[in-house]
Amino acid sequence: MAYIYKKVHRSGNISFVVRIKDQNGIWREKSAGPRRKDAEILMARLLQEVAAGTFGQERIDPRFSEFYASWIEAKNKALKPSSLADYSNAFNRYILPRFGRLHLSQITPLVVQSWVNDLSSSGLSPASVRKVYRYFSSCLNQARKQGILEADPFRGIILPRVQARELDFLTPGERARMLDVCGPRERALFAVLAYAGLRLGEALALRVRDVDFGAGAIRVERSLSARGIIEGHKGSSARRAVPMVGILQEELKAYIPLGSGPDDLLFCISSGRLLDHSNDLRCFHRALEAAGLKG
Repeated sequence: MAYIYKKVHRSGNISFVVRIKDQNGIWREKSAGPRRKDAEILMARLLQEVAAGTFGQERIDPRFSEFYASWIEAKNKALKPSSLADYSNAFNRYILPRFGRLHLSQITPLVVQSWVNDLSSSGLSPASVRKVYRYFSSCLNQARKQGILEADPFRGIILPRVQARELDFLTPGERARMLDVCGPRERALFAVLAYAGLRLGEALALRVRDVDFGAGAIRVERSLSARGIIEGHKGSSARRAVPMVGILQEELKAYIPLGSGPDDLLFCISSGRLLDHSNDLRCFHRALEAAGLKG
């Protein structure tokens, strides 16, 4: 048996309190702070503890490095290798050096805000600060769901504002000029990027059978990571069919050699090996320069 009530302090501040009957039939109270949502989370955890007969016992309070190790091991089964590498890099560079030795109960909003401020002052871009913060909060929110962390260490955190950049596009005429200075492979690759809107990694992972002239579409099911690994798209929104406009169909019909196998890579070097992100980006900028276009 448990319920939540609102308590008004002499200072005028409000807090929500969970009142619960423990396993011995004695009523106990625990404050959850100023948010009712936190009180609801606390009450659910306390009810579980009463049911398990562990209410009132010393709570587990591991160091962050210990909890992170178990959390990232679970993530290993849910993330693509490239995403897992990005998570690991963010934690190893920006999070573990600051929080690894702290117990979870020591990670408070004041501590987190100081860390965010220091990241911003170090020259890390606002977008990168927000990404690292998002990874950190994902980890500790799991600790809250598991009842290991009671308070919300991210309550009221102020993040740096990301300035919106004005996007710059090539006009149809500029696209045609750029393609005209390219060799056959680069011309076909950049046409796919320009007219189908694929990411570079997605285009580099295309197979011949992914180009369906009958349906007038390109199937996007995989991506080549910057580390040179082809990974299947896990999310249903990432796997998709992209329409091919007429000009793109003409480009690819002229590019795909007769006798190509359905599982052959659409874009590769003569030996059949994968292309490289950075090399293709350099080719793209050289084509822009050769066409007299801005970068």
